[in-house]
Amino acid sequence: MRGQRLLGLLAATAVVLIVSGCSEESSRDSDLAAPATASSDASSTGPDSEAPSTDLIANVEVDGRRIHVTCFGPKDATAPTVLFEAGLGAPSDTWDTVVDALSPTRRTCAYDRAGTGASPLPPAPRRTTKDLVADLETVLEKAGIQGPFVLVGHSMAVWPLAVYARAHPEEVAGVVLVDPRAPHVSAEWRAALPPSSAAEAPAVTANREELGAFEHDPSMNAEHLDLTASAAEANAALDAPGPLFGDAPMLVLGATDTRLSWSDLPPVLARAFDRIWLREQKALAHESTHGNFEPVADSDHEIQNDQPQAVVDAVESVLGAASG
Repeated sequence: MRGQRLLGLLAATAVVLIVSGCSEESSRDSDLAAPATASSDASSTGPDSEAPSTDLIANVEVDGRRIHVTCFGPKDATAPTVLFEAGLGAPSDTWDTVVDALSPTRRTCAYDRAGTGASPLPPAPRRTTKDLVADLETVLEKAGIQGPFVLVGHSMAVWPLAVYARAHPEEVAGVVLVDPRAPHVSAEWRAALPPSSAAEAPAVTANREELGAFEHDPSMNAEHLDLTASAAEANAALDAPGPLFGDAPMLVLGATDTRLSWSDLPPVLARAFDRIWLREQKALAHESTHGNFEPVADSDHEIQNDQPQAVVDAVESVLGAASG
């Protein structure tokens, strides 16, 4: 389904160690066979030794389950940490190319939300954006990951990032949104659909069903999110008076080829969908007094895969502005 694809459905990653306390240096769990990442080693202090690793690969305990989190790159108290949030159903390794480029000089952290990658689903059959943010808050606290952050989100990741930013404005040093799916989009697409007709094009029927049942039924996505309720929570954060991200530097990257995902709709409706998508992305850029929208050429929805350097450049630009 096209809309489901736009929300970012991907797969799998790996497990390494259990974090139950509040430190990035927590001990590894003996029940896990995979080796933990290198951490500080008091024996590696000779003149020819490499600097101790600051990498973190961990499973944080959250309400009796685990959330997989990784951090790479040097710790720098003078610079924000780059915190990555993936699209719907996508594991944290969707950011690997971008993280590999940034982590030699920047502290980067990413995690698998419940139901993605190495983080199993919780027992609740229905979740919303607020549940995602509660998990994130626990991960940051227990893993000892400290802000402020440059928040980087793909597609629907803007939803939890918006709710997190409303609750923790002091932790937001900057924002990069990668072809974001603004939370108003689905409702506006539904409103743009013509009245139901037996003679309508199959693509119109498919989108009608997708914007209806799919977004209301949590069992139809990998994270068991009620997407309609989740969007409403994000809209509440974004629609409150004033720019959500204040004066934090912000870039919104828009893919120029995203429209291919609904190109099988009748031309008039496809153009309407395209206008809504673009208008809402540009509106997100106004959620900061220092926000800008930048189109990314030759890229579909997964800009981080198609044009990873554009994401790297955006993050570096926001980091520079945040540190300057």
